[in-house]
Amino acid sequence: MKPPFAVIFDMDGVLVDSNPYHKTAIEIFLTKHRFSFTDEELKQKVWGRMNRANVDFVFEYLKIGHFFSVVLDDSHVKEGKPNPEIYLKTAQAMGFLPSQCIVFEDSLAGTTSAKNAGTKVIGVTTTHTQEELQATTHLIIDDFTQLSVDDLVKLISL
Repeated sequence: MKPPFAVIFDMDGVLVDSNPYHKTAIEIFLTKHRFSFTDEELKQKVWGRMNRANVDFVFEYLKIGHFFSVVLDDSHVKEGKPNPEIYLKTAQAMGFLPSQCIVFEDSLAGTTSAKNAGTKVIGVTTTHTQEELQATTHLIIDDFTQLSVDDLVKLISL
């Protein structure tokens, strides 16, 4: 029997908080090799290229890959967040309508993407404050201890 809703997790900032470590490693590498890039160049040349490798590493290292039936990343979409494409494709790949999905996100681009896709959005305050997330979420948590399955059922019913 198919469950009544699906849950979609952004990875960095929600499942793990690896951005600070990536940033430090990239800065060390660039300094060592005397490279200089703008933030936009870094985003295009470095961050986008390591997306799937990062997912695979985290899933293997933390032994959590078996908990996820569908895993999509930036390589599966033409446009990144805040475009809703990633969440529309994820819902479809899981066999659910976006309105039947709850997305956990920490970034404003991510919460905007999820909301524009038509999902319910739970903001996680690892990157932004509750005040910053308020406009693009249905519920805000500091961590997963503040949430129960009943909360998810109530949210999807809204």
